[in-house]
Amino acid sequence: MADELNGARRSSSDLVRFTLLFSVLYAAFGVASPFLPAFLLSRGLSPEHIGLIISFSVFVRVISGPIAGRIADGLQARRGVLAICTIGSAVFAFGFIPADGFSTLLVISLLQAAMLAPTTSLADALALRSATANSNSPARFEYGWVRGAGSAAFIVGSVLSGAGGGNPGTVGGFGRSGASTYDCRGYGLAGSGRRDAFA
Repeated sequence: MADELNGARRSSSDLVRFTLLFSVLYAAFGVASPFLPAFLLSRGLSPEHIGLIISFSVFVRVISGPIAGRIADGLQARRGVLAICTIGSAVFAFGFIPADGFSTLLVISLLQAAMLAPTTSLADALALRSATANSNSPARFEYGWVRGAGSAAFIVGSVLSGAGGGNPGTVGGFGRSGASTYDCRGYGLAGSGRRDAFA
């Protein structure tokens, strides 16, 4: 009976922690990513330069995600790599605020994309590992609830950022994105006392 109660408490704790992690992470995406072209346009970039920045950023994300995942698996440090990526992404998001000129914005965009891309796959891996049943315990929670919370947070972040910022090209969205992404380090990354859930 005591084991069942402890298991239920762990399940509830993991569900809350991952729900908060995904909500903050995807809210940060919603705050900034839909408005990146407008922000770049407000900095005087031409449509051609904006297209180059976005396309190169996508290319970097395609590469950096698998590389970070391989490093995390090789070191058995998914939580640590996720923490580094979220903090790095937040730092570079704040870097957009003073940045000006095509070259500077391109470099910051690529660095931020490299840090941001692994966060989703690493968060998914940690959540799935914690949620999935194994030989020692039944399924702890429904992964779909966590992922659904993230999707809802993306929508809310997009709507509130667009409504609250007035002009979607303002720097406020990137300040909020940086702060939200940095906050991810506190949810799910602190560990739950069980190595199998957050290793």
